[in-house]
Amino acid sequence: MKPSLTFLLLLFIPVNIHAQDPLIKPLLESWKMTDTSQTHKAQVIYDHLSRHKNEQEYLRVLSKMNKYLREKPDKRVEARLIEYMTLGAMEFGYKRALYIKPMQKAIKIATALEDKQLLAEIYSLYAELFSYNDYNYVLYNIKAIELQKQTGFSHFPYVHNRFFSVSSALYRSKDYRQSIAYGKACLKFKNTDLLHWDARVYIFQLDILGAAYKKTGAYDSCRYYYQQILDTLSAKPDPDARVQKLWMGIAKGNIGHSLALQGKYEDAIPLIKEYLENSLFFGDPLNISLAEQALAFVYFKKKDFPKAINLWKKAHLSFKEFGLWDNCMEVCKSLGDAYRLKRDHKMAFYYYDLYHQHKDSLNILLYNNRLSALKAKIAFDDLLISLDQKEIKLARERKIRNSIIAGFLLLIPVSFFLNRNYRLREKRKQSLIKVRQEMAEAEAKKAREKITAVTNHLMEKDSQLKWMENQINTARCRQQIAREGLLKFNLLTDESWEQFRLDFSKAYPDYLYTLHQLHLQITPAEERLATLIYLGLNDHEISCRLGISKESVGRSKRRFKHHLNIPEATSLAQYLKELSEKTTK
Repeated sequence: MKPSLTFLLLLFIPVNIHAQDPLIKPLLESWKMTDTSQTHKAQVIYDHLSRHKNEQEYLRVLSKMNKYLREKPDKRVEARLIEYMTLGAMEFGYKRALYIKPMQKAIKIATALEDKQLLAEIYSLYAELFSYNDYNYVLYNIKAIELQKQTGFSHFPYVHNRFFSVSSALYRSKDYRQSIAYGKACLKFKNTDLLHWDARVYIFQLDILGAAYKKTGAYDSCRYYYQQILDTLSAKPDPDARVQKLWMGIAKGNIGHSLALQGKYEDAIPLIKEYLENSLFFGDPLNISLAEQALAFVYFKKKDFPKAINLWKKAHLSFKEFGLWDNCMEVCKSLGDAYRLKRDHKMAFYYYDLYHQHKDSLNILLYNNRLSALKAKIAFDDLLISLDQKEIKLARERKIRNSIIAGFLLLIPVSFFLNRNYRLREKRKQSLIKVRQEMAEAEAKKAREKITAVTNHLMEKDSQLKWMENQINTARCRQQIAREGLLKFNLLTDESWEQFRLDFSKAYPDYLYTLHQLHLQITPAEERLATLIYLGLNDHEISCRLGISKESVGRSKRRFKHHLNIPEATSLAQYLKELSEKTTK
């Protein structure tokens, strides 16, 4: 009795497990990898599962890993475990539909981890849960290929299988040209992953390419790929003699059929007959019918209608059982043509009518396939929308959190400056009141002395103004001298910048402090630019001192202005000038 999904996800038997358990230790070591080697290292575990097929060991691993994850949750390990569980289910023949939802969970985990390489692995495995005729199979394989290409195909074992899967599925859906494109891409990986390269998959891919070219009327290309099958099997025969003989016959039969389609009937007949004999020998009903259809075409062209009709009727019954409605259509059309040429109009009408019935069946099948494709695409889009919404929610939460932190950090210096300005205003207000009181008292006490006091006061103020003017002129002189000294610096090294910064701070002690107080996140490069702009240097002079181009200076100014949130109407130099004026007040 096969275990259900619910049973697999539960802890089987309570066991005393530690992270160093020898059964799961190698799994944890490989599944926790995050670099591009992760896929190849995980594949070692999956290869072991495939080669040994020990179901009891597989179930013990699931039991212990589930208990480990309950004790030490790890999303990456959880996604890998879902992969392992799904691969095991496929190896031991469990019902695949039960693993669709767990694999969807793994897709969401890989998306949240922003790991495209892991996501590509999961997409390719998820595709295998669907039948070859299901559009989901094609859709998720193609998505896996896109992600593998972004990461690098060399990081993925079995990458050729993805292209083969898409090529074969597209052939069955009648998209022959796209099937050829993916098939050719598959062959390019023949010598890249020798450990996982399957010689039979190579033969199957050559067969699909040959058949697709035959469907598009490119008969020379068709024969080229079937000849590749003959050459490959001749150089290195398949270990199974039955497989060797069958595929040699299939390749020769299709070469013969392509020759017949070009009117080379005598060359075609022996090849098609060998194909038919091999297929009859192995009792392969599908290949028997295909060989009979090809041979009947030759007999029809040679006007041997009885043989052609007999073979077509046999092939028709077999194609009908397989549900190959396009082959049924071809055979019925050919039978109608043969009976028409024999002037048996009743049978000709019968098979022409049957041809239209099969055509209706094929149209229904194609409609259902398109409907299935549409549903699969909608489901895929819904999954992507769900993942996008989750990402948007996380981004919104991060933005709110960062805004709160930024607002709090900004509030600290703003509160400090507001409080300081308030205290300064109050202090000036009290001083003014006191002066007015003293003046009023002096006027009331002695009117005459007021003029003298005012005169003396004005004289004292004039003296103070002259003294302050001398001080300002002296300070300006010192600043000019300091500025001229600063302009001699080249800021191409960290040592020259540190000396420049030290001298600049001595000359303009409050400027950098105020700049940092107003803009906490200012960078060292922006600090250098701010000092040079303050000194009145133009873009050319700044570029010379920083060792960068004039255009780079312009870009740096624009980025700096944007970083400082300066209004568009205000220039960066104007803003920094006003900032310097604040520091002198």
